[in-house]
Amino acid sequence: MIYPVPIPGGCNLEFEMETAPWLRVSYNQNVVTVEHELASTPPGCVGVSRCDNEFLDYEIFQYYLNQRDFSQNSFFDAIRQFRTVEGAHQSGREIRNFGFLPSTRSIFSLYPGVGRVFAITVAYTGSNRHPSSAYVPSVSYGCDLSIENDCLSPNTTYSKILCALSLFIGIFITFWGHRYFQIEMLLVGFVTFSTVSYVLLINHFDANATGNAV
Repeated sequence: MIYPVPIPGGCNLEFEMETAPWLRVSYNQNVVTVEHELASTPPGCVGVSRCDNEFLDYEIFQYYLNQRDFSQNSFFDAIRQFRTVEGAHQSGREIRNFGFLPSTRSIFSLYPGVGRVFAITVAYTGSNRHPSSAYVPSVSYGCDLSIENDCLSPNTTYSKILCALSLFIGIFITFWGHRYFQIEMLLVGFVTFSTVSYVLLINHFDANATGNAV
């Protein structure tokens, strides 16, 4: 017997199409952003409106491909692996679980050149069977494959300078930190404050996206 399931993207309010079951994945120099449209309840539910999200639970999964593996075989194998609810639960790692008043945007750290599969499932909790369905999965490499050396990491002058400074600071603290204690405390405080500030700024300010995934 076939039971009705939630319709991914069934409460689409942005596109002209009535149903938008796909994921929108974009990236900039720092983060990857995954967005989705809200799902609708299973057809035929009595006493529940079509876009009543009180009875819908969402789960988002991710899966890493091999580093610098840009082959078509790995791409399509990953898509086939995550196109079902069972495949997402078996192969993916659950990142978030959210229900009533869900956030349709999830933000991840960027790793250029490392392919990641994103999948979202939605389950209807208004019945004992909890029927579920999956959105169309998407893949992002965090870089533009059509641009030469764009997927190399670090791929910016700023990143290279930062890595070099971190190396020299680490060597200085290791061998001469006990002789220059005040300078050591200054460097440690600077690095700690910079790291915390960077994380807070990235999470609370939405930078303009510079690329899209597929």
